[in-house]
Amino acid sequence: MMDYCQALEYLYTHTDYERDIPKKGMWRDHTSLKGLLTALGDPQDYLTRVNIVGTNGKGSTGAILSSILMNAQYKVGFYSSPHLRSIRERIQIDGKPIDKNAFATCMNDIKMAGDTKLRRRGFRTVFEILTALAFYHFWREGVDIAIMEAGMGGRLDATNIGRPDILCITPISYDHCNILGNDILDIAREKVCIIKENQLVASAPQKPEVTNLIKEYVRKKKAQLFTIKDDLKLELIHIDKTYTIFKVDGVEYKTHLIGHHQAKNCALAILTAKLLKHLNLTVSDEAIREGISRARWPGRFMFLNGNPDLILDGAHNPEGLNMFISTVKKIFPGVKPIAIVGINSNKDISTMLKMIGGFTGKVIFTSSNHPHASKPAELMSIFKRYCSNGSLKATTSVEEALKVARGMSNGAPIIITGSLYLIGDILDILDVEVFP
Repeated sequence: MMDYCQALEYLYTHTDYERDIPKKGMWRDHTSLKGLLTALGDPQDYLTRVNIVGTNGKGSTGAILSSILMNAQYKVGFYSSPHLRSIRERIQIDGKPIDKNAFATCMNDIKMAGDTKLRRRGFRTVFEILTALAFYHFWREGVDIAIMEAGMGGRLDATNIGRPDILCITPISYDHCNILGNDILDIAREKVCIIKENQLVASAPQKPEVTNLIKEYVRKKKAQLFTIKDDLKLELIHIDKTYTIFKVDGVEYKTHLIGHHQAKNCALAILTAKLLKHLNLTVSDEAIREGISRARWPGRFMFLNGNPDLILDGAHNPEGLNMFISTVKKIFPGVKPIAIVGINSNKDISTMLKMIGGFTGKVIFTSSNHPHASKPAELMSIFKRYCSNGSLKATTSVEEALKVARGMSNGAPIIITGSLYLIGDILDILDVEVFP
């Protein structure tokens, strides 16, 4: 019988594509994962499910929807990735991470099922194991509904097992291009081809060509499509460092998630919640309002008061970074913050650094503990192509980066961005509890 530490050791004996970047085409099918789930009793088939795919906003949308459903008095499972400080954050029920004992218990059952029923053929990845564990845990605990965030893509993602009742599509843009391709339609196709026959589909606003592709798949599968543009009216009212205030169909909402993009994520969560009536799940207007008000999602425009103030955002692709910078400009007009930047090597580094250089010239480069974090000196060299006259420094550790930024600040806020793994390291250093 494994304890929690032994369960983690067993987990990481498997291939971890989050830390060992796979090559395009490495994933072929779900055969081994389906075999494991069958050995566990096919828990995924007994869950009412909302699956979330897209590029940006999946975690935020899932957290908002989870909060709405909790306030409607449902028992809610929520599976997301990556984590910030503890892998247990990825598997939550009613906003609380799975505890160590439950994690170990489920992992023991998974190991036994894999060893005895599959004759040690096992399966390939850490993400597949965690997805199986989430399905199994949610089933054991009898959740009313499970919200499953895709890790990457959709077609070959481990969360695309069985038949979700609702598919929720957040904005699709460029990310994981080394796996999904460099063409927006190729990326979108990997995500939306999982639409099932007669399925309910909720979509955020998309690029026109992506919208057309979604409609094509909806038509082929005789699914029902609902969109913010066609089925809801969204109006942004106010943004500051504490709240985002907006209206949906004339009703005013207030959320602690900051930015115009978070208002859009809230609207998508509202749209999805209203579709649950088709599954005989009732969600009142008050539950929606309270859920949006209480929703939290750490590491996304996470404001830490201090001297100086810190603003943490795990934006790791150009679209996410653009939304973050736009939000900072709106809340702190005319202010040039200090930036701590760390970006993984498989990201669109040049575009992201060009965007940061157009915003501020005071930048400290660092690297997270992730094995594929770019070297700070290399980031600084690329940055100088776009901003050669700034105050720049490459540091040897995240601790040093934070110290240097505080010394440069002179009261200006410090923004920390480029990678969720970097945000996790900062939160570890500051010992900030993300899910108290």
